Amino acid sequence: MAKTTKKDFELFKKECLKWIKIFGLYSYETSFEHDVCVKGSVASCEMNINARWANLGLAKKPSISSKESIKLSAFHEVMEVFIGRLRVCALSRFVNEDEIEEANHEIIRTLENVVYPKLK
Repeated sequence: MAKTTKKDFELFKKECLKWIKIFGLYSYETSFEHDVCVKGSVASCEMNINARWANLGLAKKPSISSKESIKLSAFHEVMEVFIGRLRVCALSRFVNEDEIEEANHEIIRTLENVVYPKLK
């Protein structure tokens, strides 16, 4: 199991910030950590939807640590933030239809504003 370096961590942060910008996730206070993640993972995402913060982490001893796996993991963790509200709704014991509809449209409107203009 290879260890990730400071250079790898800088790549991870750079990639995360790129995807945060692309998807316009500026309503979150985002921090980064080069630390231990769940065993076998390359990266992690800890977040609080209500407080609008996310901590994205790169494992020091990931299962794999190629540059491509670090880039893909950065994208994956930013997507965790992107769909976070919908996940919270899905996991809530008591959620009403309006909350699910709001979370669903939060994602759709972001895609309309970010992806659609580039593809039309």
